[in-house]
Amino acid sequence: MRRAGKQVLAGFKALARGGWWRLLLGAVRNISCDMLTLALLFAAAGYPLRPLLLLAGYGLPLLASKLGPFGGVGITEAAMAALYRGFGVPGGVLVVVILIYRLISFWLPTLLGLPLIAYLERFAVGCDRLEEGYALRFESGRRAAALL
Repeated sequence: MRRAGKQVLAGFKALARGGWWRLLLGAVRNISCDMLTLALLFAAAGYPLRPLLLLAGYGLPLLASKLGPFGGVGITEAAMAALYRGFGVPGGVLVVVILIYRLISFWLPTLLGLPLIAYLERFAVGCDRLEEGYALRFESGRRAAALL
């Protein structure tokens, strides 16, 4: 618990020093790739959307799921379907596009990531020992600097 607290504080310090740019860039990349996936799926279904309609149909449910008490698998897709249906997208296209989008954006990475958990767990013990050694060296260096 103590180590986790130290890691959280170190993360906040890194953000204060300007380390938040990489996080922001990663979030922008993630959203851009999701929207590109949706755009390509709508185009493949024969119903390409204008960028603003795509942004509204993707962004509003995403924003609502982050800000409000509602969200998660099912709720976000229902909100996307309702918005895109309101924009005039046929129901058959919506079902296909949203189901394939969820498969690509959620289930495929999850299913590919599950076998990696067992693989990466093999290295976890070695990483813990490495972190402990680094922490000891860091603390020793701090004490030596305090003596100067």
